[in-house]
Amino acid sequence: MTESVRMIQDDWLEKSIKFHCNKKAFTFEEYAQLGFDEADLKTAVTLLRAAR
Repeated sequence: MTESVRMIQDDWLEKSIKFHCNKKAFTFEEYAQLGFDEADLKTAVTLLRAAR
């Protein structure tokens, strides 16, 4: 079962990075409509770049 990371959680970025580091699949739920796309979620580095 795939776990979810929701942007409404205070620790969404930390959780996402941990999933990447542990090479676990996760579902990303973006409620804020900030424009994240699949390419931004491909690696921890691209996620960090998109989050700044």
